Parts: sequence; C-alpha cells; structure tokens
Amino acid sequence: MYMEKMVELVFGVMPGSEEAGIISALMFDAGADGVYETETGISVFFLYDTFNCNSDYIENAVSDFKFEKIIHERKNWNSEWEKNYPLVNVSDTVVVYAPFHQEVPSFNYRILIHPGMAFGTGHHSTTALMIKLMLQTEIKHKTVVDMGCGSGVLAILASLMGAEKVIAIDNDKNSYENSLKNVEANSCSNVQCIEGDASVLKEFTADMLLANITRNILLADFSRYVECTSNSGLIMLSGFIYDDAVFLREKALEYKMREICVITENEWAAMLFSKNEKH
Repeated sequence: MYMEKMVELVFGVMPGSEEAGIISALMFDAGADGVYETETGISVFFLYDTFNCNSDYIENAVSDFKFEKIIHERKNWNSEWEKNYPLVNVSDTVVVYAPFHQEVPSFNYRILIHPGMAFGTGHHSTTALMIKLMLQTEIKHKTVVDMGCGSGVLAILASLMGAEKVIAIDNDKNSYENSLKNVEANSCSNVQCIEGDASVLKEFTADMLLANITRNILLADFSRYVECTSNSGLIMLSGFIYDDAVFLREKALEYKMREICVITENEWAAMLFSKNEKH
C-alpha cells in the first residue's frame, strides 16, 4: 500500500497543452512522483520529504505559472488512483483497462495498462482521437513508430492491429519504464521501447509515424518525422487544439505532405498526412 504523506501542486493549465508538457518535464526533473490530469488542469505529486528537500528549486522552476500547494496526510494513494481511473472505451472497439477493473468488455482490442500517475494512460481526448484514426487505417504488416509513447497505448494497439514491427519512443524515463511494463503485460513481442527524443528517429524507417505530443514539439520535430517516414508513409498527429491545426497543415505543405483528414473531439484535433498523392 502506498501510505505516504504527499504534496500536490495544482496548476490551472489545459491538460495536453504546451504549458502542461513544460510543467510536467520540469517537475519530473525535480523528483515528482507523478502527474495527474483533471478537467481543469494538472496536479503534480511529490513525496513530502522529496518536496521539502527540493522546495526552493521546485518553486523557482515553475515561478512563471500560478499554482496551489496542498499537503495531503498519509492515505492509500493506490486506492485513490484506482477510484479515479475508469475504463477507456473508444468506439466500442478498443478498451483500455487496468488490472483492478473487474468487468472488461469483450471488444476487438483490449489493452491492459498498469497505470502510473502520468500522462498517456488513454483518458485524454487526443489519445482517443489517435485511436479512432488508427482504426480507420490499414496497419497490418507495417512498421509503426510511436513518438512520445507515454504509457504505450498506441504502440500496443498498433501491435494488436497486426503491425509487423513497432518502435515506441519517449524521452521521459517514467514513461519509458511504464511502456516496457505495459508492452510485456500485453504480450507484444514485436514492440521495441526506446528512451530518447526525436533524434533517434534517424535510425528507423516507418510506414506510419504516430506522434501525440504538443503543437510546438510537433512543429519543431516535423522534419524528423518526414525523414523517418517511407515514401509511401503516413504521419498521424495529435496533442493540439483544433485552432492550431492550421499550423500543422502549413508545416505539412512545406514538405509536400497531403492531408487525408482531420477529426475533432471537444476542442482537440488529430490529423493524418500522407506522402502519396493518393492513399
């Protein structure tokens, strides 16, 4: 049982936004135990002793952001997390569930996730959008790269959908380790997990590249996505609001990529591009 005194820092930034990504990265570097998304922002959790040892550094690192600090007395944090971790149901076709869920639907694709308190567990709209696009796309026998894989949900789904090889990459150590655990839990022997950033893409050629990150990172790394993707390949992107789709569209045009479609959920969007004139 996880019976520890915790410090929670509550930030009123949009989950999945660039600001949320920056805060998450800074706080994990400062020793955060986990990050949890809510409908109104993100909460960063520290073990009480860890926060006290690094409090000056932590508060200085996020001095540009408004946040509330909450001290939680000892409680069963595993139980608290489980109560706030519902099943993820996408189109009655894909279900993402945890070991403690008792009743799991018999959908075509069942993905078992050992949840850590971090992004990428499948509950965010951008993940659901990526899954919906994947379900509309032929993946069987293809090589798929999942850039910024989080907990490995998309990489695992690609494997279950018949991909020949899947490379799951994340520069966050917690995400990398969680992906390894989840890939093993789903018996996806063709998924290779790598701890690293977009610079490792030069080592691979993908038929399909998936990237569910943030707008600015997608724009900054777009050239690497294109270089990694085969001449007949696809690039699938999410992690940005619909109003920002125009920036991804302009970037894709720079590389003569063709937009196949864009789908939305709430204010979020996902886009699919192809190197081919026809798909």
